[in-house]
Amino acid sequence: MTGLPVRSVQDDGETWLLSGKKLNINEATLEDLIHVPHMSRRIATELLSLRQERKHFRKVDELIDVKGIGPKTLEKISPFLSVAEH
Repeated sequence: MTGLPVRSVQDDGETWLLSGKKLNINEATLEDLIHVPHMSRRIATELLSLRQERKHFRKVDELIDVKGIGPKTLEKISPFLSVAEH
């Protein structure tokens, strides 16, 4: 699995999930994030706010700092997410 963002021509937010590839949290949109299993719109919005504040994430484990993501949620969403190299 790669950390590169996967977009379809339609860019419907579900294509990456169906492809089996991981979603790059440094480039994902709200529409992308809400299709991650166990990720609500509220959590996705909080993630985007923290990403804007920090400029980027260095590792998926940093999502523990997102309001609404605790250890159990992080464990559930981590298999679907990645961080691209900078």
